Amino acid sequence: MSCATGFWLKSGAVHESFQRLFTIPGGGNTLSFKGTYVDGRWGAGCLESADGLSSVPVRSGIPRFVESADDPWTPDAVQQIRDQYGIDPGKLIELDVTKILHHWPDRQLYDVWIKEIAKVKGPIVEIACGPGGGMAPLILDANPEATILMTDVGGWILEQWQSYVTRRGDWLNVSFAQFDATSAPLRSESVAMVTSLGGLSNVADQAATLLEIRRMLEPGGRLCIIEALPDRESFELLPTDVKSRFSGEYQAITKGFDRLLTDAGFEITDMTQTTARQLSPAESSLAKAASQYGVKLSLGFFRITALPI
Repeated sequence: MSCATGFWLKSGAVHESFQRLFTIPGGGNTLSFKGTYVDGRWGAGCLESADGLSSVPVRSGIPRFVESADDPWTPDAVQQIRDQYGIDPGKLIELDVTKILHHWPDRQLYDVWIKEIAKVKGPIVEIACGPGGGMAPLILDANPEATILMTDVGGWILEQWQSYVTRRGDWLNVSFAQFDATSAPLRSESVAMVTSLGGLSNVADQAATLLEIRRMLEPGGRLCIIEALPDRESFELLPTDVKSRFSGEYQAITKGFDRLLTDAGFEITDMTQTTARQLSPAESSLAKAASQYGVKLSLGFFRITALPI
């Protein structure tokens, strides 16, 4: 990768709280920004190592640690949104924010917890935010001044979030970075909190991601996530090859959240099942596969807080 040019945006460009935190992925040598600043935020430029051997482009204020060939949000994927759901992809973020803030029936089960999270002093990193934004919209609804770095492996989806945040004009401390959470480009012991709503289930390796989260959290920091697990009884009704495939993609199915978290060096301080319901085939690839074998997959949803030890 090399330095890149491009237009800048103040809203959504990297906030001062995160500007000294970027490293070579996996917590390596610190990277320094070289490029334009606008009101203290990054514009166009690049992140470079002191020896000049590593360079990462920063386009429109978003550091890009993912090569275009590895970005899942291809033009074809964007077009699929239009074809499958019949909506303008450019309106996807606004629709998802409206849904989670105003039409999510389970929101009241998390509101008190979210309000406590929103009070945290220090930077928050949202892992694998995707089109739903993870917990970031809920946190920002509770505290519009929260300092959050929204991350995802896809560049297009982060650009859509940046555009939405800019149009809103009231979430002033939100930043974006494109990277793979299994090898995060952030300094060790540098962030106060890491959050995720369903994002952990979408990363390539949950165990590796939790190790990276453990590394990033400062002493006394917290991991706060909302995740779901299929009911063991219904999952066991699936053919062995299907179970093996999905267990490999999502280690919590076989290990459980408690084992994954303790293996990664966390102490679980709260793990509460909030709801359980059947999952429709349209909601996940696992549920779709289960439906092909006449299995109705039941999911339990969990609110989890864990501390690094």
